Amino acid sequence: MAGKSSKKRGAVGAAFAASMGVAALCGFMTRFAIGTQRKGTMIGTLVTQREKDRAEMEAKGEKGEPWDEYVKEQKAWFKENAESLWLTSEHNVRIHAWRIVNPEAGHRYALVCHGYSSAPIEMAGHCRKFYDAGYSVYAPAAKGHEETGTHTTGMGWVDRIYLMQWIDEIVKDDPEAVIVLYGESMGAAWVMMTSGE
Repeated sequence: MAGKSSKKRGAVGAAFAASMGVAALCGFMTRFAIGTQRKGTMIGTLVTQREKDRAEMEAKGEKGEPWDEYVKEQKAWFKENAESLWLTSEHNVRIHAWRIVNPEAGHRYALVCHGYSSAPIEMAGHCRKFYDAGYSVYAPAAKGHEETGTHTTGMGWVDRIYLMQWIDEIVKDDPEAVIVLYGESMGAAWVMMTSGE
């Protein structure tokens, strides 16, 4: 009888150890995939490499492709025209967006959402296109990006609530607002999840 009991305890112990190993691996993979501020995360690696590539190019005096000049022009326009806005979410998280007011927009607004490991300024070209088409533009920062929220990304899920808060702010200021949502990559997922609210 004692032999069966010790085998059973051994099997339970092995199963427990295996499940703890799986849990540890899942925790590591989650922090790697959605962590935004830590060294060694997916976003941290992408952003660091992008910054290194740009610095090397500038150090060599290389101008890059014509597309690079276009992007620089759009980012300069964004920096010159965008104003910083803040809201506090229902979960007491500070959420950030940039607003570019078009005096000819009337009641037309575009909310332009960036992708994974990106930032609102990376959407400057799209912001400019909406502005030129007669919209006032909001470019919110997703959770874990730029200065919004925590050190993890919500991959659009939590961000949908934040985007609804920006929409509510617009409608509060302009009850006749006509609002367009636009996003790329994770930003597109963010927009789709928001449209379901």
